[in-house]
This record gives sequence, structure tokens and C-alpha cells, in this order.
Amino acid sequence: MTVIGFPNAIKITFTGTPLLTERHKQTTYERFGTMTAYLESKDRIKKIAEDIIEHYTEEVLPNGLKAQVVATSIVAACRYKYELEEAIKVRIEKELSKPACERDEELLKQMPFMKVCAVVSMSDNNELGYITRARRDAAEMDAIESFKKDFNYDKPESGVAILCVCDRLLTGFDAPVEQVMYLDKNLREHDLMQAIARVNRTKVMKSGYVKGRNYYLQYHGEAKEIEFKGRNFYAPEGLKEKLNGLFKEFYRKRGYKFITPRVHKYADMMGLTIEEIAVLELKSRWASCPDKKRKVNFHRKVMMAPASVIDYLIVHELCHFKHKRHNAEFWNEVDKYYPEYQKQVAWLKIYGAALEV
Repeated sequence: MTVIGFPNAIKITFTGTPLLTERHKQTTYERFGTMTAYLESKDRIKKIAEDIIEHYTEEVLPNGLKAQVVATSIVAACRYKYELEEAIKVRIEKELSKPACERDEELLKQMPFMKVCAVVSMSDNNELGYITRARRDAAEMDAIESFKKDFNYDKPESGVAILCVCDRLLTGFDAPVEQVMYLDKNLREHDLMQAIARVNRTKVMKSGYVKGRNYYLQYHGEAKEIEFKGRNFYAPEGLKEKLNGLFKEFYRKRGYKFITPRVHKYADMMGLTIEEIAVLELKSRWASCPDKKRKVNFHRKVMMAPASVIDYLIVHELCHFKHKRHNAEFWNEVDKYYPEYQKQVAWLKIYGAALEV
């Protein structure tokens, strides 16, 4: 039996479970004194900055688009600037450490070009030195206007890729090149809606990539799993590996609720009875239907596709209960219940590989 003691515990027991004092029952941020102190914590910001750069370089930068980090205060915004810059350096070193044949040369070209700016107002005459430096750097680079420009290696100022703010630029700011907003600040009602409206701009890139609707990831110290409210994902703080698992579970659970009534709707239209529906991790298929049971399985990645694609996959699988093979009769049956199926097949061929957390 292990004895576990806390430095400030009232007493220790040999039950195998440590007794918690009121201090240990406190929420995470209460142990920092205030919520602001918790949100400004250097260690916390460092970890989140690493996660942001990992996500940004994999999901946003390849599209030639930019990002904004909304912090709780001027102090937090400036700390994000410096921690994001350090995270970029670490990411570059990580890529350079790979064998030459495995390196992403395009990423190694893009990342040194990236710049991070903190756009903050002057706090007071006694502001901390690093805040003054961050504000002056942003002014020298004309950060706001430079951020609005598409990346152009011939124009160094266009390399402003990430803006760190606390209240400025949340309203009255139009930047179609911004794809993602990382929220680390409590925003309520009107301010939140204004922030979403200002960054929710469509943009067609030269590559042909079309930026559509934005969704926002907000870290929350007390969250235990991924929650989705309005246009925000609320996530517990943690490394990307942990968040990936939570997002996969989120899509699985929400996907089941979303897809079940749609399956039954099309099954009724086709005169079929489905006994079981599952959303899980399939190896190499978008969906499957076992021979011995009226069951339909869907890959959780399907839940990230447009509803029209999901409906096509439902009809596709249900048609297999009538025609096992992909012969003319099968495709005629699909066409009967989903005439525009060819558009959805084409969409999956082009974008299917990108459906990942």
C-alpha cells in the first residue's frame, strides 16, 4: 500500500486514497489567485503556444492564410507573441532534424518568413519593457495592414502571419486572409458575435483553395472534454495528442446523433429496416454494412464532410442491402434516391484525404 501525503494536508490516512484539503479542491485558476493570473501564466501560455503553432503550420499555413490569438490582457497578448516566436523556432529545428528525404522544404521556406506581432495599446507610463518592445515592433512593421496582405516572399512585411491581441481588432476589423481565431479570453454575447462577424470572411486563394466558415477553438481550464456551443469549440488545455483524441471522440458522439435520423429517413424511403448504426474508426472505408446484420458503420471522419456528402454515403451503404456489388443496378438505385451523387463522389476524391482532426 502506498502512502501519499500532501505538503499542506490536514492529515494522512492509510486508506490508499489521500485526503484532500480545501486547497486541493480548488479549481485550477483559483490556485493562481485570480482568473487573470491563471490566464497570464507563462507556463500555461508556453504550452498553448506550442499547440497553436503545431495546428497553424499543419492546417492553416498550407492554405496561405493567417491567424489571430485573442488573449485575456495586454500582458498575456505580449507573452503569446514571444512564446509563439519560440515555438516557431522549435518547429523549424524539429523539421531540420529529420532526414533530408523526409523534410518539408516548403514548410522550411514558409516558417522563417513568418512574423508574430502583438497589437496592444499602451498600458501606462510604467509598463513592462517587453510590452513596450512588442508594441514598437508592431508599429514598425505596420502590423495591422501587413497582416491583411497575402504572403509574398518579395515583400517581407507580408510575413506577418499571427496577430496577438486582447481587445483591439475584435470589432471593426476586416481581414479575409484570416482563417482562424484562437480564443483565450472570455467573450460574451455582443463582443463574441462581433468578433466572429469580423473574421468570418470568405476568400478564394490563387491556389484555388476556398476559405469558408470559421470555427473557433477556446481553451478552458475546467473543461473535461470537447464541447461545441454556437461557433466555438471549448477544449481542456493539453498537448495536441490529447486534443486529437478528444476531438475524435467528439465527432464520434455528435456524429452518431446527427447521422442516425438521416439513416432512418432514407431507410424508410427505400423500404428498409436498420437495426444498428455505429460511428467508429474504420481502417480504409468511409462506411460499411455487414452481410449478416442490418447494421451500418460510418467512419468518424465522415462527420467533417458536408451534409450532402454524408447523405450520399448513407444512400450508398443502404443500396448495398439491395445490390452487393457496384454494378449498373447498384448505381441506378443510388441515382434513384440521390440523383446528385456524382458530385459527392467527386468531392470525396478531391477533399476526402483532408478530413482529419
